[in-house]
Amino acid sequence: FTAARLNLRAGKKAMEMSDFKLASSYFDNGISFLQINHWTEHYNLSLEVFELAAKCALTNGDHTRVKLLYQEVVREAHLFEDTLEITYTNIRALYSASCLEDALTKLLYVLNKLGVTLSGSGDLNTLLPETKSMLAKYSDEQLLGLPAMIDRTKLMTMKFLSIAQLCLFHTNPKSQPKATLQLVQYSLQHGVSDLTSVGFVFYGSYLACLGEIPAGYRYVKIAIKLAQKLNAMNNMCEVLTVGSQVMGYVEPLQSVNELIVRSLEYGLAVGSIGNAMLSCSMNIVCAFWTGKHLSLVKSTVDDTLRLMSSHSTL
Repeated sequence: FTAARLNLRAGKKAMEMSDFKLASSYFDNGISFLQINHWTEHYNLSLEVFELAAKCALTNGDHTRVKLLYQEVVREAHLFEDTLEITYTNIRALYSASCLEDALTKLLYVLNKLGVTLSGSGDLNTLLPETKSMLAKYSDEQLLGLPAMIDRTKLMTMKFLSIAQLCLFHTNPKSQPKATLQLVQYSLQHGVSDLTSVGFVFYGSYLACLGEIPAGYRYVKIAIKLAQKLNAMNNMCEVLTVGSQVMGYVEPLQSVNELIVRSLEYGLAVGSIGNAMLSCSMNIVCAFWTGKHLSLVKSTVDDTLRLMSSHSTL
C-alpha cells in the first residue's frame, strides 16, 4: 500500500502541472498495487485513487475507463455519499460521449436522492419571478460576500445541478433554466461555492435570452468577480465561455475575444476539455468577425481541429 500512496501523491502532482496523461498512469499504477482486500483495509485510499483516476480518464477521453472505475466504486462503497464524486465524473463522461438520455436519467435519480426534484419542479413563470425576488434583496457587494457553503453533500448537489444545466440544454432546452434557477436559489439558501459563479453566469445568459441584456450583463460580471474571488479555477473556463457570449452585446468583440482566449487557457490547465473546445470554436468566430486576415483564421481552425482530435472531441 506504500507504493499505492506514492503513486497517488505523484498523480496529484502531475495534475497540478496539468499533465493528465502522466497523472492517469500514476493513478492506474497505484490501483495495480492495491491488494485484493483493499476496499476493506484501506477504504479511503481506494476511494480517493479511484476518484482521481476517473477524473483523469475523463480528461483524456477514455470514457470506458471511467465507467469501469465508477462501477467498482458503486459496488464497494459503504455509503451513497461516498459514490457521489465518481458518479458525477461518470455522468460527465456520458455527457461528453453524447449519451445524453442516459446521463440525464442518472442525474435526475441522484438529485432526487439528494432531495432536489428537477423534473416537474415548478413552472418557469413561477420560478423566475421567485428567483428575481430573492436576488432583489442583495446588492452586488452582498452577493459577492455571501457565506461559503461547507456541507459536502450540498457541495455535491451543486455539482449535479450544474451538469444538469448542460444535459437539459441538449435534451429538453425549455426545462434547462429550471436547473439554473434552482442552482441560484440553492446558493442563496445554503451559501456559495465555486459553482455559484456558474449558476450566476447561466442566469445572466438566460436573462439576456429573454431580452434583458443589462440585467444579464450584470450577473455575468458578478459571476466572473465571484469566480475570481473564490479562485474557482476549475470553473473559470465555463464562466468566461458562457459570459463572453453575453458580454459581446455590450463590449467590443476584441476585448471579448481576450476573455475567450483566457477561458481556453483555464480549460486546458484544469482539464475542462469540453468547455475548452467550445472556447476554441468561439475564438475562431471572433477572429473572423473582428477582421483578422483569413489565413490567420484558417490557421486557427487547423490548430483547433488538431487539438480536438488529440482530446477525442471531434
